[in-house]
Amino acid sequence: MIGNLAVVGLNLAIFYFLLRWCLENIRLDLLAREFAQMPLTTVALTVMLNLIAIACYALRLGVLIGRRFRISLPTTFLGLGLNSVLPLRLGEIAKLYYAKRYYLIPITSLFAATLVEKLFDLSAVAFLAALIVTLADINVIQKSIVIALIAVVLAGYAAVLSYRKLAHHIKRVAGTSVRVQALLAALHEQSRLHHLHQIVYYTLVIWVMNTTVVYAGFSGFLPDYPIGFLDAIALLLISALVIVIPTAPAGIGLFEAGVVAYLTQVRGVPNEPALAAAVVFHIIIIVPLLTAISWIVLRSRRAPGDERMSH
Repeated sequence: MIGNLAVVGLNLAIFYFLLRWCLENIRLDLLAREFAQMPLTTVALTVMLNLIAIACYALRLGVLIGRRFRISLPTTFLGLGLNSVLPLRLGEIAKLYYAKRYYLIPITSLFAATLVEKLFDLSAVAFLAALIVTLADINVIQKSIVIALIAVVLAGYAAVLSYRKLAHHIKRVAGTSVRVQALLAALHEQSRLHHLHQIVYYTLVIWVMNTTVVYAGFSGFLPDYPIGFLDAIALLLISALVIVIPTAPAGIGLFEAGVVAYLTQVRGVPNEPALAAAVVFHIIIIVPLLTAISWIVLRSRRAPGDERMSH
């Protein structure tokens, strides 16, 4: 209860300061003009590239859970889409329920696969953060944060290797609960990191595509300003940071604040075009996800029983 009140209070404080900043620093007529001038070709390109990135997420998930693309794709949309609706990454929990209900994916199997996904994605974030600290001439992220990220990643891989060696012993002392044993078996299976080369490959492609999506969007929306790939990485890290902060669904408000702060202070973009670009980009990312999960939930059709990948 206290935690929920703290989150609500944090959100109210954030929205208060954002609204106050907008009233003091944004001219609505200029903002409206910036929205009207947004190039539709850039919007379409960004949407297409983002859908390709989502497809890469789905291909990786399919490898981890042993399901075909037509099952892993809607499951991926469920996870990303529900995370865009629910705060505090609660979409990951909801994804487990709906994937079990609609596609008969065991919760234990998907949970273990999700842990592997997060470990590899966190590895990519840590690498990009280290890249920014090393190459960028601006202080976007503190070195202490990068060191902490790398430490967490190393601890994660150490845990995977340790669990691989101790899995049988853990199963013996964990009791006879069917659910607990199923979870431990799923964790053990994922700790073996089958198809490691595929997982690494898809993770690399995913984060190259994520960076490309950000670059294509903001360089197209702001053609008069020097938006490069390092800027795209910095903006991508800002969006990743927003995800882990307990704010409103999809980081609404905080995402725009972080992007506008970067664009105005680092690249000298005026307030109105910076805010317009941030809002349009955020909409481009969220709307396809919401559309997809709406279609999936309304369709509500169970996957056929033979949807497992052939090995």
